[in-house]
Amino acid sequence: MSDEIKITYPIAMTRKGAIYGTPNYIYNKPGYNLPKYLPFDKLGKTTIYDPSEDGKSIVETNVTCYNFYVNSISSTSIEGEIETGSGTQEDPWINLNTVINSSYINCLCNSLCFQYVKIIITGTINYHIGHYDYYDYFDFNKRLILDFDDVIIEQFDFYYYGTLFNDIVGIRFHNLEYKASYTEEIISHEITIFSGCDRSIFYNIVGEIKVDEPYGSMYSAYGESYYYFWNIEDCTSILNCNININISSGMHSVMTSIIIEHNYDDPSIIVIGSTFYTKSVKTNGYWFYTWYARAYGIYSFYGSTSKNNIILSNTKITCDAFCASPSTSQSLYLGYVACPLGFDAVVYNCDLSDSIMDSGPNNNNWTCYN
Repeated sequence: MSDEIKITYPIAMTRKGAIYGTPNYIYNKPGYNLPKYLPFDKLGKTTIYDPSEDGKSIVETNVTCYNFYVNSISSTSIEGEIETGSGTQEDPWINLNTVINSSYINCLCNSLCFQYVKIIITGTINYHIGHYDYYDYFDFNKRLILDFDDVIIEQFDFYYYGTLFNDIVGIRFHNLEYKASYTEEIISHEITIFSGCDRSIFYNIVGEIKVDEPYGSMYSAYGESYYYFWNIEDCTSILNCNININISSGMHSVMTSIIIEHNYDDPSIIVIGSTFYTKSVKTNGYWFYTWYARAYGIYSFYGSTSKNNIILSNTKITCDAFCASPSTSQSLYLGYVACPLGFDAVVYNCDLSDSIMDSGPNNNNWTCYN
């Protein structure tokens, strides 16, 4: 007889296999019930990272986790390859979207009291990751860890989608690197790496986006292009991240921002130990109605963000912008602005570049905070 002692804990369940007391709108989803077995053989240890209560430092915690595996395969489909794996180390999943859309994984993240789920990712990603229905996505409750330490994310083609990661909520993104350089026209006039990934924690993210677009695309009605790394709404922490966005356009007016807060309500955004650089340049070229260049570190789209809900600690933000004078009087010249903060915030030991503002004759409503 084995000396190992096994303890079984009873779990109250419905006849359909859902956890008793789970709201109807959750367990009525197809496949949303307790797995037939819990993968105790996959238990391991890992480290998670959170902001301290005062938002000044990063707290490391060792936790127990269930390990699953993805060996992503490069795909000609924007949604990735059809899944053939089972998530084990011997037979890993081949498409990261399998995890993001898995009621099984979401059930583990929301049903267990003290464990986490860790996805160890290898291979190559060159496809869109996330949900396609805005009103039908999972919240993984910050218990799903996506570890990108040993994966290659290829330069994404924004022809069909303007985002790389879309509407995946409650995720811990660890050790992700995305670098891209575009020298040809980009069809999408709004590009975001992480969009709608709210209530998440980003740790050790490295991003570099460079666009040299001498004439650009005709697909934006008023000739405006927007480049963001994070487009978020609430309760997101960005820890030890290094992001660089450098955009030059001869056709479009340009706005860049490392983070854009896009919500009517006051979100909670914490940035610790990070370095952001953003640059927007509008050169002479094809004319459109509006003519400007804007570069922000963090920008509130609605301009209503509360000071008490935005915290920056030990972070450096550098912004630069320039806009050439329009070559035709038909363009509405709005000037240029380089602004680390487009709203007020609580700041601890940060290095913010000076704001640069050249408001054109048709614009006088830009606000910067230092």
